Amino acid sequence: MTDDFQTALQNCADEPAHIPGIIQPFGCLLAVDPDSAEILYASANLEHFVGHAAGPALGQSARDVLGVDAWHAIKNALSQSSVADAPVEAGSVHIGDTYLEMRVFHSEGHLIIELEPEMDSGLDGAMAMKTLTYLMAQIQNAGDAQTLFDLTVQLMQDIAGYDRVMVYRFDSHFNGQVVAEAARSGMTPFLGLHFPHWDIPAQARALMLKLPLRMIGDVDQERVPVLAKPSMPPLDMTHAMLRGVSEVHMRYLKNMNSTATMTLTIKVEGSLWGIVSFHHRRPRVPAPALRSILVNFLGVFEGKLLSLRQSATLNRLRALDDGVAPRPDGAQRLDVVLPAGAPGVLRVLNAHGISAMTERGTATYGSTPAPEVIERVTEMAAARGETLAINALADAVPDLSDKLGESAGALVASLGSGHTICVFRDEHASEVAWAGNPEKTIEDYSGGKRLSPRGSFSKFLDIVRGTSEPWTPVDIYLVEHLRTILQAAERQAAMDTLNRQQALMIGELNHRVRNILALVRSVSRQARRRYGSLDSYATAIENRVRALAAAHDMSSGLSGRSISVRTMLATEFEPFSTFTRSQTEIIGGDAHLAPAIAPLVALVFHELTTNAAKYGALSAPDGLVSITVTPDDEALRITWTETGGPPVPQELENGFGMAMIEQAIPHELGGTVDIDAAPGGVSVTMAIPARHLVAAPPEAEPPATDAAQRIPITREDIVALPDWLRGSKVLVLEDNFMIARELSDQLTENGVGDVIICPTREQAFEVLETDTPSLALLDVNLGEGGTSEDVAVRLQEIGVPFAFVTGYSEGFGLQGRFDDVPRLTKPISLYEIVAAVNELTAS
Repeated sequence: MTDDFQTALQNCADEPAHIPGIIQPFGCLLAVDPDSAEILYASANLEHFVGHAAGPALGQSARDVLGVDAWHAIKNALSQSSVADAPVEAGSVHIGDTYLEMRVFHSEGHLIIELEPEMDSGLDGAMAMKTLTYLMAQIQNAGDAQTLFDLTVQLMQDIAGYDRVMVYRFDSHFNGQVVAEAARSGMTPFLGLHFPHWDIPAQARALMLKLPLRMIGDVDQERVPVLAKPSMPPLDMTHAMLRGVSEVHMRYLKNMNSTATMTLTIKVEGSLWGIVSFHHRRPRVPAPALRSILVNFLGVFEGKLLSLRQSATLNRLRALDDGVAPRPDGAQRLDVVLPAGAPGVLRVLNAHGISAMTERGTATYGSTPAPEVIERVTEMAAARGETLAINALADAVPDLSDKLGESAGALVASLGSGHTICVFRDEHASEVAWAGNPEKTIEDYSGGKRLSPRGSFSKFLDIVRGTSEPWTPVDIYLVEHLRTILQAAERQAAMDTLNRQQALMIGELNHRVRNILALVRSVSRQARRRYGSLDSYATAIENRVRALAAAHDMSSGLSGRSISVRTMLATEFEPFSTFTRSQTEIIGGDAHLAPAIAPLVALVFHELTTNAAKYGALSAPDGLVSITVTPDDEALRITWTETGGPPVPQELENGFGMAMIEQAIPHELGGTVDIDAAPGGVSVTMAIPARHLVAAPPEAEPPATDAAQRIPITREDIVALPDWLRGSKVLVLEDNFMIARELSDQLTENGVGDVIICPTREQAFEVLETDTPSLALLDVNLGEGGTSEDVAVRLQEIGVPFAFVTGYSEGFGLQGRFDDVPRLTKPISLYEIVAAVNELTAS
């Protein structure tokens, strides 16, 4: 390493990234005396956000500059205990003509206040919790680390909308490798590429350990200086979301063709493991609500990763125990244990040779170097007083390089009393794919030497010789555990410690998702007793969960208001599309259920409907299901009557479905259910106490009570996408993350090649600038009263067929030129999508 290179590397490492003196322009910043509220520092763009110029504001009271309401909110936020360690949200405040979101934190005796414009993300309140719960449940299915990484980048791209999302893992020297990637089509892939450790200098990694999330909104931004009162020292902005970035880093990102970035720091057991890296080709500042979801998800991701690592380590530990179990006739004698246990040790450690040094001499097994080398590395380990890991023996003992044999790496652990165990690995010649030439160039910058960012990130292959596969912390731990086994001491304590750690982690993960999984688990266990085949079991589970989901979507779509019984019944009958004529009717009035009980009642209706379709009136051409809805002051009475179906057996099967119909309403709601299994057809009478009913919303239409209301079920059984759509690309514009994911899953499971999810019109336009999908599905109403009309116009201009998706059964919201465009009403099934596609093809 040349002197100039060492100097440049040190200059980069010494750069004071925590006191840049600048901020990014998407917000403004103040630093005040926490006792007097005097403003000591202010960003130059203060006037743009709060109407007060930065210079004159210095020395004034923050109460006067920001207003009494803002200062009151800040003081409330400061009462939170967590503000001592990290920024806390202080809420939204109305200043001038704008609502600003505030963050506060302490820094070296100052109170720092950050403000940025309030943004609608569609992820506030209940939706944020539902989205986070969904993300948590998804990653619990990952059985190994790579599956976790692949699933994470896809979920993060879907919810955050960045062009590229990567999981980037550090090695022991902080060189990085991209181990998972989700990137838009046409982008150069980085998956598998390596990045040298100086791409992320030591001081930047130190800041990462303190910050869960960091972002850059625009690499072409005009950086905003932070003004200070005279004689004030540079302001420490370590925890500031707005903290400015060095020009060199901006150039680095430009060379990557990245305009906006965001980084989530991954820590495992307190150490820096890697990052989730987001890149976008256009300026992007994600809303604070989205950032909060990502930070919370990060904690779950770290817990799952730790759990997987512990599980893998535990499996290797068990294999090690099984291979080298202490023997009564010589548990402490290495020369007795080694010959029998060495093959198992080498398999567990992915090694090629092992040696044990005792007072009786040195015993070896497998591929090992000469005794002189073993003695030398043993002396080196004893001098250090800890386990010694060597990846390049030729560099460690250059004078003995001709005596290494095939060995290139060693792991040496002292057992005390002059006993040592050494594990060896042969040379592992590897081909490393770097993101561009890792050799950095040096440039003069502000009178000193510093590293210049790479101009290319094309794959650069490098052959590494003379080294073994690196020893990992787990390898070192396993050798130390082996030492414990051979000493026959504290083995059980070590195992108990690891088991307790894993149990705590599993318990924590289970606690996070227990509520959302409890009902599904119950349904699964009960259904298993009834269904003989895997397909029928899976179908039953899916249908029951969809029934719950439909009721949940109805309740969430109504923002916690009441749910119509008629609407719930119509939703339940909708999937039975094979009937060619109307075989259902609803007679009487209507009632509205409280949202809290909707899932339970929906599941009862689902079981009744399923039984009718499989065994009852709906299984015969002339069958009829007649439902009478009668609300009164005491209860809602619902009578379900089937006629014209097959004869009813004398004894109904007592499975989960029948137990749900018969017991759920009495048990949970205090109502009654009577079942009459007459030969001519089943009749079920339910009574739900009036305390579970709520008033109908003002816009609800009065039910028809003078005649039966028929529910036509006339769709043909269309369940296959046309051939031209298979393997193609579909754009989904939908601001509800879970609905978008459900649509994506349905499409990809049935042959679509790539589904691009966009939560906003802006992201949809970005996609259409570089991609031309074969089909688009557009949610009509997109938050804050906006619609997808302009996206639809653009699709018509470029000739891409599309259909609208709406959560409103009445009132479309778009008129005129879109009258002939197919409209799908949520929740959407596959056959509805296929019918709309066929309609588009026919037109």
